[in-house]
Amino acid sequence: MSAVAKSERKKPPYPYSRDSEQGVDIPYRALRRMGARRGSSSPALPSETIALAVELVRATSPPSQDRTASTYRLPDGEYTGEVNAQEEPHGQGKLHYQEGDQYHRLQYEGSFVNGWLEGHGKMTWRDGKVYSGEWKASKKHGSGQEKYATGGQYEGQFQEDKKHGIGTMCYSDGSRYVGAFVQDKRKGQGTYTESKDNIQDSKVYKGSWENDTYEGEGQLVNNHSTTSGIISFTYTGTFKDGKFWRGREHKSTTTWSCCDTPYIDGKEACQCCCASCSCCGGRCGDGWNCCGCM
Repeated sequence: MSAVAKSERKKPPYPYSRDSEQGVDIPYRALRRMGARRGSSSPALPSETIALAVELVRATSPPSQDRTASTYRLPDGEYTGEVNAQEEPHGQGKLHYQEGDQYHRLQYEGSFVNGWLEGHGKMTWRDGKVYSGEWKASKKHGSGQEKYATGGQYEGQFQEDKKHGIGTMCYSDGSRYVGAFVQDKRKGQGTYTESKDNIQDSKVYKGSWENDTYEGEGQLVNNHSTTSGIISFTYTGTFKDGKFWRGREHKSTTTWSCCDTPYIDGKEACQCCCASCSCCGGRCGDGWNCCGCM
């Protein structure tokens, strides 16, 4: 990482220093006022001065459970794990967030780098959402899996807390999208499959996406089960704002194939039969045009 990029990060505030002999956390601000340097494991101060600071912290701090030497009280909650020379979380550890956390986080367990969530780790939110994967600068970044409280889940690439790159999104209703994401939205090439109550009924779109909807070249297949069999509607062409724009929709069943409906600028142009059409034998009925209509 470049020096410029690193300098742009705002250091997380962990304003406590652990006094190993006395077993309490002493605020750095208090120690600095007494001449200590941040990150110093043994402040160059008279023992009676340190003892006074310890007693002051104990007198003004609420009662708490006994903690091991690797447990630290941080602004976000309580941390247990490895630390660096500045006593910031560094290495493997667990951070249990305090009640009232603005992001509703419950617990993070995994890798830390100089106070940041970085590397591989697992975050659990209070509503039941869980993310397990890669982190960078305390944001989801890289490969990971996120399971939602509503029942769906996403597995794929993240960038700065958003779905970004190639991934698979499984929705709570059973539908699924496999393809490209940009800033949390489906954009680029992808395939969407929608399953319905009847296993024979389905919808599959394969093609281009923009702003979470069909846009550009693609194909949409709708299958509907009836008493006489499955009727399939297949549209191939361009889409605009999720709607047919320029292309043809073909209708067929398991026993016959019939009738293309052309679309021009989002409107049905006509209906067409051809000589091989099995349902009408190439004969055009009232209001029907022959294949030359396009």
